Amino acid sequence: MLADAATGSKTTSDIKLEGSISEHDVVIGSNVNLTCAAFWSPKKSCNIMWIKNSKRLDEKMKHGRLQWLLGKQISFTRRCSVAKFMIRNFSSNDAGKYECLSIDKITSFQTDSEEGSIIQINAVTCYQGFYCPKTKTKSVPKRCPTGTFSLYKNATSIKDCLPCPADKSKREHWKRRMETKIVAMFQTNCHSSSLIQGKTSNLSSGAKVAIIVLPAIATLVFVMGVLYAFRRRKAMIKYREKLLNSFKDVDYDPLKVPRSKDVFVCYSSKNREWVHEILFPKLKSQNFKVFIDFVDFEIGKTIDDNIVKGIYGSRKTLFILSKDSLKSLYARKELYHALAAGKTGHQVLVILYEKCKAPAEIAGIVYLDWTDEKNRDRFWERLYNAIRRPLPNETVHV
Repeated sequence: MLADAATGSKTTSDIKLEGSISEHDVVIGSNVNLTCAAFWSPKKSCNIMWIKNSKRLDEKMKHGRLQWLLGKQISFTRRCSVAKFMIRNFSSNDAGKYECLSIDKITSFQTDSEEGSIIQINAVTCYQGFYCPKTKTKSVPKRCPTGTFSLYKNATSIKDCLPCPADKSKREHWKRRMETKIVAMFQTNCHSSSLIQGKTSNLSSGAKVAIIVLPAIATLVFVMGVLYAFRRRKAMIKYREKLLNSFKDVDYDPLKVPRSKDVFVCYSSKNREWVHEILFPKLKSQNFKVFIDFVDFEIGKTIDDNIVKGIYGSRKTLFILSKDSLKSLYARKELYHALAAGKTGHQVLVILYEKCKAPAEIAGIVYLDWTDEKNRDRFWERLYNAIRRPLPNETVHV
């Protein structure tokens, strides 16, 4: 190691290999860097001396395949920036033992450097765990597929990736021939296969068949269940649409009932909270006579009878348009009855409760937009006026 001729103090350093998957192996044709992080001490500079196989390298190599970048002292600190020795198109001649030493104007060096400032670099055809197909330019390492591993450093084809050993002792033997980084890749590549092989090696042939067949059966049952649910849902949608389509042409003879109510409220039960707690109290506060299910539906009568009585006994129907009301069989049924009652002068008013596409039968009706929060006061005023507005066939008493 370096010794200070004047004081005897030393400037230590640490050397690392960059650009390689391995800690010591470099694939021929690769570009790599050797970095040296020197530790500055008083009366020392950040200049770096590179030594290969006990011979000092020429620090003037700043161009071409080999390049040398010196470190510098970081301002106001006692640290040096990292120095680099760059090797392009690594060849077998570049392999060897590299040392990194810090020097200054009055220095001498010896070859027995401290641990951490020496690294052995080996030239290899490929890394362990990889295969490197030969090309016209350079070899590009490709990782072996899961369940396989290349133990040797000369794999050129995927065929050189051997099956992971199931035997524990053999696996340990392989790992002893690897670096720390490579061991981690080996455990990743060979974990699943060793787990399956290790657990099934002592099982009977019947048990092994069960392990293979049962997951396949479970998958098949799951797929069949999904298909059944999908077809059932599709059939339910068709059935529901068929029912709704049958209501589009409803045309009842007008019931001989007085129009004792101002408005019939048509909504989905999933929007009940808004209708009961906000809309209904607002309408009652204006003294409107409201026909609504939870108050006016008569016990003992059919739902259809109550709907028809409510619509024909009201001047107008208030339809709450939402995604839920479009899915509700009864809400759509009430809407079609109300539209059919239009021949008697009955009118349908629409409130857009949430953003959704209006069905064709009411797409042409101008609606009140509850989703427009900025104009809520104006919303209520317009709603009240729309309910109070006389029907074309009504007589207005002044």
